[in-house]
Amino acid sequence: MLRELLVEPSGLIQAILQRLGVTPDAIRVRLAEVEYVAPRETAEFDSAIVSRSVDAFIPAPLTKVWQLLSDPTRMAEWEPGIGSVDDVPESVRKGSSWTAYAPLNHPDGKPLRIAPERQKIRVEVTRCEEPYLLEWRYSWPEMPSSNERAIRITIAPAAGGTQLVIAGAWIRNTAVSRRRASWLLRPVHRYMTWVQLSNLAASISRVFQ
Repeated sequence: MLRELLVEPSGLIQAILQRLGVTPDAIRVRLAEVEYVAPRETAEFDSAIVSRSVDAFIPAPLTKVWQLLSDPTRMAEWEPGIGSVDDVPESVRKGSSWTAYAPLNHPDGKPLRIAPERQKIRVEVTRCEEPYLLEWRYSWPEMPSSNERAIRITIAPAAGGTQLVIAGAWIRNTAVSRRRASWLLRPVHRYMTWVQLSNLAASISRVFQ
């Protein structure tokens, strides 16, 4: 709308800008600096049982958001399902993996009820396109027949910060998972996936507040 006002034929807007000591060209340059760039679209998850996505605005520059998300040692800062990490690689690229552990306590110190076999998590990077896209696959080594979880975060610059599209899916793993597919496709589980992604977006944003 502002771009259209700059070229309106009556000359009123240019007269107002002249009184304010601003030129139309200066406004156009500023608009180019802060213009929102939509994240690139990404492919669907293969073998997904259920998937959802959410948009999120992060009040920090793209470079700082990338530094946070691409550093495995900082994963516990923004991923509510991870309390600590181990066996961290020297660099993160497609195929990199490490060990993570579920948190054992709530932020207020109360213990979490997590089954022992779900406390250890293998995290593998399945896509890495610096600084615009990261995708991880989570699996539970002590539950080899369980479904895997995938998280993909697409990153783009936006006015005053960074725009994210956070997509998540539960990935079919075994014959046992296929028998459970109809259960996971119920609306309540699609809703719970959306809640998890919304919590993830809020957690990333809190790091920069």
